[in-house]
Amino acid sequence: SSGTNKDSIKMKYLKEAEMLKKKLDNYHDLFIRLPLKVNVRKNYEFGKLSLEEGLNDYGKGDYIKAIKKLNEGKTKISSADLEVNKLLKEYFISFPKWRSWADQTIRKSAQNNCYALVVDKIQHKGYLYYDGRQVKEYDVEFGRNWIGDKEYAGDNATPEGMYRVTGKKGSGSSRYHKALMINYPNDEDRVRFIEKKRKGLLTRGSSLGGLIEVHGDGGKHSDWTSGCVALRDENMDELFSRMSSGSPVTIVGSLVSLSELLN
Repeated sequence: SSGTNKDSIKMKYLKEAEMLKKKLDNYHDLFIRLPLKVNVRKNYEFGKLSLEEGLNDYGKGDYIKAIKKLNEGKTKISSADLEVNKLLKEYFISFPKWRSWADQTIRKSAQNNCYALVVDKIQHKGYLYYDGRQVKEYDVEFGRNWIGDKEYAGDNATPEGMYRVTGKKGSGSSRYHKALMINYPNDEDRVRFIEKKRKGLLTRGSSLGGLIEVHGDGGKHSDWTSGCVALRDENMDELFSRMSSGSPVTIVGSLVSLSELLN
């Protein structure tokens, strides 16, 4: 009967709308801070609008219009999801290396009874360890192009690797609230840079850069640095008092695997 048919259309719509909402929530929780292309962002925004308009039509009893809006939204979001998944899949090829770096750093903290900072780019978190145990968690911000490793000076990317504090700048001597300087570029960074230049993957005039710090003035809720790691001032005060010259600072893409992240 037409009544039963109408009910099944309504059920199907609500089920699919719920699935679309989940994808959008996922985007807002996980992908909102990814440095995505403008068209990918627009596709998510379009999907969000389509879902809202469709739910509005559904509320008015216009199920045909609601389904049309839902399908338009699904198409855009699927296209955006494909782009994001491709980007993350390529990025997470380095996951075993990241895990190993983090494990080595935590072990070092335990062996030397010292503080160590492990920074997770995907989660935008800095984890402070003492004696091998996590004692603090901070929100952190990066360079605008933080996905992927730093390749050359001026790329606005935050480097990935195992570093150490080489110096401390108090309020008076830093451009920022306070800063911990780290030994970027390290030997691995240099080797990789030379190799990329040799293969012609970087321009002849490009240089490796330096001056990477963990510094204050964070809390802007966006990625704004030229490649440094920024914390809120009160968190920076705490970190500054605990870290000393030689303290390990390890920066990784993610501490959790891609499948864990997406689930």
